[in-house]
Amino acid sequence: MKHSLPPSLKKRLQMALLIACLVWQLLHYPLGQLHSSRTLDFVATIPLTNYGEYIPANDTLRTKPFVDETSLFRKHPNNGRIDAHRWNTAFISQFDDKHDNTISSSLINSELHSKIQDRDYLVDCGCPKTCTADALNRNELVINQPSSAAPFTCRERIEKYLRHGKTEREACTVAFEEKFTPCDSACDPRKCKAAVVMPSVKKILDPVLPTYQGNGTEHILIIAAVPRSNRHSVALWSELECIATFYDEIIISSPEWSRSLIDEIVRQARQRLKINIEARYYVNDRYDVGLWCDALQEVLDAKGMDLIKTITMLNDSVYAFRKFSGILDALSHRPFDLDMVGINYYNHSDSQWLESVLRGFPIRSIPIFNERICQVANTKPCSKLGPIKRKRCIVEKFEIEAAGNFFRNRTVGLFPSNPPSDWHLADRIWAEQPRFWKEVLVEKMGFPLAKVKAEPTHLSGPTDSRLAECTRMMNVSFLLNFNYSSFVPR
Repeated sequence: MKHSLPPSLKKRLQMALLIACLVWQLLHYPLGQLHSSRTLDFVATIPLTNYGEYIPANDTLRTKPFVDETSLFRKHPNNGRIDAHRWNTAFISQFDDKHDNTISSSLINSELHSKIQDRDYLVDCGCPKTCTADALNRNELVINQPSSAAPFTCRERIEKYLRHGKTEREACTVAFEEKFTPCDSACDPRKCKAAVVMPSVKKILDPVLPTYQGNGTEHILIIAAVPRSNRHSVALWSELECIATFYDEIIISSPEWSRSLIDEIVRQARQRLKINIEARYYVNDRYDVGLWCDALQEVLDAKGMDLIKTITMLNDSVYAFRKFSGILDALSHRPFDLDMVGINYYNHSDSQWLESVLRGFPIRSIPIFNERICQVANTKPCSKLGPIKRKRCIVEKFEIEAAGNFFRNRTVGLFPSNPPSDWHLADRIWAEQPRFWKEVLVEKMGFPLAKVKAEPTHLSGPTDSRLAECTRMMNVSFLLNFNYSSFVPR
């Protein structure tokens, strides 16, 4: 015999369940976000780099047309967060004007920039610590201090750390974590008017030159440098000034014949940039991958894996023309979710391809890289091929196959390598697409690099004025006038 609840009791249980659901919603979402049953999650929970959002390498949005305002945001199938379609150029609010909420995406074009320019300027302390000037300027007394204590702002606290040599990222982190500061409340994105910022919005707390702090080895950068000309040596210096300064230890891995030049670059970098840097020299018989792997092996032999958190690999084939810590930021924001981060992902291929020019790995991924890339490179599988086939061999074995050694949803590319198919352009990467590089990657997405071999379609050369930000501390005459003809590459 089946038993059923009395109708009155059933109604009371249903009502209790409904109330519980409403209470749960109120606890987890601000009231301003409950105007729609399809409310998107809080925008400031997007994983960010210094220059905006990044999306997993298999994200299907990347195949959408360049201007597709309807797909700017979507629910992430795994973690419920929002992924921004970074190919869009429009500034689109996530909430109707009738709702008092200014949470928005700042993929800003020149036409709409003026709409927010006068309202507020923004400070990006790294997700989720992104706050408006209003919150940073809010005066609050230090908790448990006498009433006569002078008020201070969250901005003043952060600027204090910047004056003491902290980078912006470090200063923001320390300021937010301190127990008795207004930063906890004034700059918590759940309590202030938060917005995602892109490079087109001027950041007011960007230090002129981040400096190395301490003697740690948590985050290591290995640069494969083969300086056959002043273009490559200037490219190397620009990387030191705008990328390497975010790392605890930098190793330049170069062929033996370049010792006289690299030794002087290292000496000047220590003196001018105040970074922890050294050089290692090897026989350059396996291209960049050989230089990376040889230096990597020395690092592991000397330090082991216990003290290292991430290892990033870069080469001197690109100029850096703005500060960039995106690889390190991505690995830091999702330390247990990512096995590999590359600055560029190839969009039209069924295979995973994160370009090798700049890639980062958490330390747990290094044994896989060492076994499946470095050990293969030791056999010199491409050395006997002609130039064209040799290049293709290197791309297949050490770029495409590198990402293929990890699960697809655990690899991330920060910027697309090639234009959307809707542009109907040749299927070539950004280095061979000057319009795509300039109009999309640089102007809309904050891309920080230019290809050395793409002169003059990217930059005019090592003296291009656009390199000014990353060559402020460079000894110009030394690098430009060095006698490169004395080198005998081997």
